[in-house]
Amino acid sequence: MTFKYECEFNTKDKDMYESKRGTPTILRELTESTEPTESTEPERKSEEALAPPLLLRWILIGLLCLMILYSCVITALYIRVKITRSGDQKESLTYVPMQVRT
Repeated sequence: MTFKYECEFNTKDKDMYESKRGTPTILRELTESTEPTESTEPERKSEEALAPPLLLRWILIGLLCLMILYSCVITALYIRVKITRSGDQKESLTYVPMQVRT
């Protein structure tokens, strides 16, 4: 048995509908062989094809580490500048016990 298969596309351009048909294709019959041929076996995507390349992964990890280091340095510098600019900071750090006046 041989059947011809063809695709049909329906498109809409403004208010006009247009129907187009592809070229008919005759499919090959399935044989009873034990070894599948290249055309009958569907393509399988391996995990390597789906995963990003190893070099790109290491570049992204390196950039992430640099961003974390950069944010720590900026935070430490900000705290140091904040402490040096406020002169009365040392006075506020000393503990003064509160006493009730009698």
